[in-house]
Amino acid sequence: MFKVKNDLLPIRIANHFESVDSTLHSGNSYDLRSNNRTNRVVTRLISSNKSIQVRGENLWQEIPSIIKMNTSLNAFKRMTKCLLVENYC
Repeated sequence: MFKVKNDLLPIRIANHFESVDSTLHSGNSYDLRSNNRTNRVVTRLISSNKSIQVRGENLWQEIPSIIKMNTSLNAFKRMTKCLLVENYC
């Protein structure tokens, strides 16, 4: 999901991921209070909840914003490992 959010995936793969943020306020350049809210992907079918798109987006929402703001993949990985393994860093 880090690569999806930072446009590091090939276009063919990235097209499978639809960002929740872009669909909420598409074409809207206003600074709305709801822009900062976290939105979960909602699906109609239970089987859809197992897809990488839905699970990835939902897991991404659980990561602290300080980790999401990294611009380097290596720094993102390192901080994520520190989050998962307490007292690792």
